[in-house]
Amino acid sequence: MLRFFKLFFLLVCVFFAAQNFYAQKIGKVISKSNISGESAAGNCKELRLGQILTLPEAKYPSEARSEKLTGSVEVTINIDENGDVSEIIKVSGNKILQGAAIESALKAKFVPTLCDGKKARVSGTIVFNFYPYPASGGYFSPAKAEEFADVTKDSEYFQAISELTETHKVGFGYADGKFHAEAPLTRGDFAHFLRLTLEMLSAKSKTEQIFSGYNPQKITSMGKIKDLKSKEPFYESVKILLQTYNVVLINETSELRRGATILQNEIIEIWTNIFGADAIPVNFQKTDNYEKIVSRGEFSLFLNESLGVLMYKISS
Repeated sequence: MLRFFKLFFLLVCVFFAAQNFYAQKIGKVISKSNISGESAAGNCKELRLGQILTLPEAKYPSEARSEKLTGSVEVTINIDENGDVSEIIKVSGNKILQGAAIESALKAKFVPTLCDGKKARVSGTIVFNFYPYPASGGYFSPAKAEEFADVTKDSEYFQAISELTETHKVGFGYADGKFHAEAPLTRGDFAHFLRLTLEMLSAKSKTEQIFSGYNPQKITSMGKIKDLKSKEPFYESVKILLQTYNVVLINETSELRRGATILQNEIIEIWTNIFGADAIPVNFQKTDNYEKIVSRGEFSLFLNESLGVLMYKISS
């Protein structure tokens, strides 16, 4: 009997530990920083703005997470000569989310800005986007769009998600069984979509290959991608993109930035290089808003329209 109670107690502990671990995985906070040199520009002949070095991820407030509360918080800051945040000037956005954003912003560290070679004080902004969705513990690829727990026929994305899932076999969601159309498209998810698209087109193509490689940094091995981990659900996709299609999605410092959002202009640049300008939908063109984030739902519209063009090309 004593052994039974010990075993029961252990199972209870494991259960609550697992629940707590899962809770920590729910919710994603994506941040972007920008330094303004206006305060120092008038006194400088040569101004070199610093870049963000470190920024702790903001903790998603439990209250906001449980209520599926989403939103953005913009924090305006002063940055001292050493690149440390010296003052919070202004905060705007959802009040429930502001505390977490401020706590993270105060711990940010920047490369010092140089004014004629001397360290200078500057101001800046950090925008925190709170999304109450799983970061992804794996992918869910159903046979029909209706199998996504959050996709209904009255959704503006239903037709696109349905065709991507049922016709093209490239639609996927997260391990919780949902598509999460409102969630931002991460660079890791984009890599997975791209891998599935290239494989599908290769299998269906009756003519010569209609796409090109995309490897500006001339990367030849997975080891050159600094921040990629083999446990990531899109690891295999990144590997196949490199080894089979010579496609690599990294920045100038050889980082995938797997959890970061991919911006609209980035998608257009990559897609144009691989598939050609005619594969870009007319309603998804370059924008003057260089920070425009694309949601998974918006990308489903983009991908479905683009595949209409690409499928025609491979069949002609």
